Amino acid sequence: MSADSQERNRPFLLADVSSYFTTPPPKILAEAYTEILSKSEGNIPCKAMLDISLFAPVLPFTAIFAVEGNEKSVYRLVGEAWKQRIGMNPTGMNYFEMVPESNRPTAIAMSRTIIDTPCGLRLLTQQFDEIGPNAVTELLCLPLGSDEPEVDGFILDVAAPRVSYT
Repeated sequence: MSADSQERNRPFLLADVSSYFTTPPPKILAEAYTEILSKSEGNIPCKAMLDISLFAPVLPFTAIFAVEGNEKSVYRLVGEAWKQRIGMNPTGMNYFEMVPESNRPTAIAMSRTIIDTPCGLRLLTQQFDEIGPNAVTELLCLPLGSDEPEVDGFILDVAAPRVSYT
């Protein structure tokens, strides 16, 4: 593994965001989440107590998922840029059912880790369209607590605008 690859894959503190993220939306969300954690003395915020004004500029790129066991991760809120990026409005749909079956165990494990640990996840994912690979999207997933009995927790997710792959 190269030194550059090791640096990209290292654990990080949200306080380190200024140099870690390559696109503005994840950086803005991480800075807002850090402020929220500070105000709550380090406790994971509940979705109902979330101050979205702290990350209002990136709401179009944001989604919130309700995680219910290992079976469901339901889109509860989906920003307009997110809808445009995936080509539909997935509100109310189960994200796990949208993931190819071969990748589903990984998607479930990542979601459960975010909720159960709790921790954040930064992900770079290659986007594909009808002509093949064309872009990389940077995502940041962060945990939110739940006051809903059937929901284990929520994942606050921001996906940066597409970055040219070629």
